[in-house]
Amino acid sequence: MNQIKNVLFICFGNTCRSPAAEYLAKWFQNNKYKDKLDGLIFDSAGFDNYFTYAQPETVSYIKSKGGDISDFRPKIFNKKLFEEQDLILTMEEHQVESIVRDFSNVRDIERKTHALKHYVGETENIDINDPYMQDHQYYVKIMKVIEDNVEKLINKIISINNSQ
Repeated sequence: MNQIKNVLFICFGNTCRSPAAEYLAKWFQNNKYKDKLDGLIFDSAGFDNYFTYAQPETVSYIKSKGGDISDFRPKIFNKKLFEEQDLILTMEEHQVESIVRDFSNVRDIERKTHALKHYVGETENIDINDPYMQDHQYYVKIMKVIEDNVEKLINKIISINNSQ
């Protein structure tokens, strides 16, 4: 695999899970793994969009980690955005299938699109469920799952990029 420079996180609405993954990755990049991820760009998008902001629970979780998500604006992915990515990571396995099917005209779409948990080595329970409209405890549980998997991702990217 070539060096990874652009990573896109995908969830359904781009207000809960994918912005959490994006901003947790940026937090790791600027704090815990400083100087190991220079030039790496993290972004997020969704299949659809119903809000103009990240969900308050996501904002609160990122803030509790010392991150700032105040500049976040949800967006819907498109062919151009996919073409710019080295790695596209979804929150659910069926989202990979939809993207690969619907964007087969994007070069290497099949090679570069994966479910986040599968990409970092999980073989069971690949989907990260949507916490929207769930209770606070469940939402925090999902945020922790995302955080753990994003950190695994960061370590994998460092390994891949250092082997080039």
